[in-house]
Amino acid sequence: MMAAASGAAAGQEGRSPAEVVAALSAAGLQLPAVTPPLAAYVPAVRSGGTIQVSGQVPLRDGRIVAGSVGEGAMAVADGQSAAGLCALGAIAAALDQVADGERVRAVKVNAFIAAAPGFTAL
Repeated sequence: MMAAASGAAAGQEGRSPAEVVAALSAAGLQLPAVTPPLAAYVPAVRSGGTIQVSGQVPLRDGRIVAGSVGEGAMAVADGQSAAGLCALGAIAAALDQVADGERVRAVKVNAFIAAAPGFTAL
């Protein structure tokens, strides 16, 4: 969940979309295009100053990266990479709802990871 407001109303809290993109770029990351819905939902919905982002799936080169993390399944590093893809998709969907001149900040993040039975290495 993200909050968005004009700079004056937000007391300059949060970051502008350009600042978010610049910070990601400085970290060697790039936002993907907002993924069109793969089912009956929308990527993000705005209600007032709150943006709710739908669940994200990890997409690489237009294909879903699928699997459980853990012994006999996906390697931890591959699971971490998939989680990063989800996070970037969520940020892109949220920023798509932000108007020029607004600032945003994350107020809640939920993550769900498919893990093999007995997996405990985080």
